Amino acid sequence: MYNNIGDKIKAVAKTVGIVGIVISIIIGIFTYAIIGSLIGGGGVIIGLAIMVGGSIASWMGTWILYSWGDIVDNVQQINETLTKRDLETKPQSSRLLQSAKSSQKAKAPAKWTCPKCGEQNNANAHYCINCFTEKP
Repeated sequence: MYNNIGDKIKAVAKTVGIVGIVISIIIGIFTYAIIGSLIGGGGVIIGLAIMVGGSIASWMGTWILYSWGDIVDNVQQINETLTKRDLETKPQSSRLLQSAKSSQKAKAPAKWTCPKCGEQNNANAHYCINCFTEKP
Protein backbone atom coordinates (compact mmCIF):
# COMPACT_ATOMS: atom_id res chain seq x y z
CA MET A 1 0.00 0.00 0.00
CA TYR A 2 2.78 2.43 0.92
CA ASN A 3 5.32 1.17 -1.60
CA ASN A 4 6.31 3.75 -4.21
CA ILE A 5 4.01 6.33 -2.63
CA GLY A 6 5.86 9.15 -4.39
CA ASP A 7 5.03 7.66 -7.78
CA LYS A 8 1.40 7.28 -6.71
CA ILE A 9 1.22 10.93 -5.62
CA LYS A 10 2.71 12.01 -8.96
CA ALA A 11 0.17 9.84 -10.84
CA VAL A 12 -2.66 11.47 -8.88
CA ALA A 13 -1.24 14.90 -9.74
CA LYS A 14 -1.19 14.05 -13.44
CA THR A 15 -4.73 12.67 -13.27
CA VAL A 16 -6.03 15.73 -11.41
CA GLY A 17 -4.36 17.98 -13.98
CA ILE A 18 -5.84 16.13 -16.94
CA VAL A 19 -9.32 15.98 -15.39
CA GLY A 20 -9.14 19.69 -14.54
CA ILE A 21 -8.15 20.58 -18.10
CA VAL A 22 -10.93 18.42 -19.57
CA ILE A 23 -13.53 19.93 -17.21
CA SER A 24 -12.32 23.45 -18.05
CA ILE A 25 -12.69 22.76 -21.76
CA ILE A 26 -16.16 21.25 -21.31
CA ILE A 27 -17.33 24.18 -19.15
CA GLY A 28 -15.83 26.61 -21.68
CA ILE A 29 -17.71 24.95 -24.54
CA PHE A 30 -20.99 25.00 -22.62
CA THR A 31 -20.40 28.61 -21.61
CA TYR A 32 -19.70 29.50 -25.23
CA ALA A 33 -22.87 27.71 -26.37
CA ILE A 34 -25.19 29.06 -23.68
CA ILE A 35 -23.89 32.63 -23.38
CA GLY A 36 -23.24 32.80 -27.12
CA SER A 37 -26.86 31.99 -27.82
CA LEU A 38 -28.03 34.61 -25.30
CA ILE A 39 -25.75 37.55 -25.96
CA GLY A 40 -23.93 36.68 -29.14
CA GLY A 41 -20.17 37.30 -29.53
CA GLY A 42 -19.41 37.77 -25.82
CA GLY A 43 -19.85 34.05 -25.25
CA VAL A 44 -16.83 33.27 -27.40
CA ILE A 45 -14.50 35.40 -25.30
CA ILE A 46 -15.86 34.12 -21.99
CA GLY A 47 -15.82 30.50 -23.20
CA LEU A 48 -12.22 30.78 -24.41
CA ALA A 49 -11.18 32.51 -21.19
CA ILE A 50 -12.65 29.64 -19.17
CA MET A 51 -10.99 27.03 -21.40
CA VAL A 52 -7.56 28.66 -21.36
CA GLY A 53 -7.64 30.02 -17.81
CA GLY A 54 -9.07 26.84 -16.31
CA SER A 55 -6.57 24.67 -18.16
CA ILE A 56 -3.62 26.78 -17.02
CA ALA A 57 -4.93 26.89 -13.43
CA SER A 58 -5.37 23.09 -13.41
CA TRP A 59 -1.90 22.57 -14.83
CA MET A 60 -0.28 24.95 -12.33
CA GLY A 61 -2.26 23.46 -9.46
CA THR A 62 -0.71 20.07 -10.07
CA TRP A 63 2.82 21.44 -9.61
CA ILE A 64 2.55 21.39 -5.82
CA LEU A 65 1.14 17.88 -5.69
CA TYR A 66 3.66 16.55 -8.21
CA SER A 67 6.50 18.25 -6.30
CA TRP A 68 5.30 16.61 -3.10
CA GLY A 69 5.48 13.21 -4.81
CA ASP A 70 8.98 14.02 -6.02
CA ILE A 71 10.04 14.99 -2.49
CA VAL A 72 8.65 11.74 -1.12
CA ASP A 73 10.60 9.79 -3.76
CA ASN A 74 13.81 11.62 -2.87
CA VAL A 75 13.32 11.04 0.87
CA GLN A 76 12.73 7.33 0.26
CA GLN A 77 15.88 7.14 -1.85
CA ILE A 78 17.92 8.92 0.84
CA ASN A 79 16.50 6.60 3.50
CA GLU A 80 17.37 3.50 1.45
CA THR A 81 20.90 4.79 0.83
CA LEU A 82 21.49 5.55 4.51
CA THR A 83 20.04 2.21 5.60
CA LYS A 84 22.25 0.38 3.12
CA ARG A 85 25.30 2.30 4.31
CA ASP A 86 24.43 1.60 7.96
CA LEU A 87 24.12 -2.11 7.24
CA GLU A 88 27.46 -2.12 5.43
CA THR A 89 29.30 -0.24 8.19
CA LYS A 90 27.60 -1.84 11.19
CA PRO A 91 29.87 -4.91 11.37
CA GLN A 92 32.91 -2.66 11.10
CA SER A 93 31.68 -0.23 13.76
CA SER A 94 30.82 -3.07 16.16
CA ARG A 95 34.34 -4.48 15.66
CA LEU A 96 35.76 -1.05 16.42
CA LEU A 97 33.59 -0.79 19.53
CA GLN A 98 34.70 -4.21 20.76
CA SER A 99 38.32 -3.28 20.04
CA ALA A 100 37.95 -0.04 22.00
CA LYS A 101 36.35 -1.85 24.94
CA SER A 102 39.09 -4.48 25.04
CA SER A 103 41.82 -1.82 24.84
CA GLN A 104 40.17 0.05 27.72
CA LYS A 105 40.18 -3.12 29.80
CA ALA A 106 43.79 -3.79 28.90
CA LYS A 107 44.80 -0.24 29.80
CA ALA A 108 42.78 -0.07 33.01
CA PRO A 109 44.60 2.31 35.35
CA ALA A 110 46.20 0.92 38.45
CA LYS A 111 44.54 1.68 41.74
CA TRP A 112 46.11 3.10 44.84
CA THR A 113 45.36 2.17 48.42
CA CYS A 114 44.63 4.85 50.98
CA PRO A 115 47.23 4.75 53.76
CA LYS A 116 44.70 5.95 56.33
CA CYS A 117 41.60 3.77 55.72
CA GLY A 118 42.78 1.12 53.20
CA GLU A 119 40.17 2.06 50.51
CA GLN A 120 41.01 1.20 46.89
CA ASN A 121 40.88 4.36 44.72
CA ASN A 122 41.22 4.95 40.96
CA ALA A 123 44.69 5.97 39.81
CA ASN A 124 43.44 9.36 38.61
CA ALA A 125 41.80 10.19 41.98
CA HIS A 126 43.75 12.74 44.01
CA TYR A 127 41.85 12.09 47.24
CA CYS A 128 40.45 8.95 48.86
CA ILE A 129 36.77 8.47 48.11
CA ASN A 130 36.17 7.24 51.66
CA CYS A 131 38.11 9.52 54.01
CA PHE A 132 39.29 12.29 51.65
CA THR A 133 42.94 11.71 52.48
CA GLU A 134 45.27 13.09 49.81
CA LYS A 135 46.92 10.58 47.50
CA PRO A 136 50.51 9.77 48.66
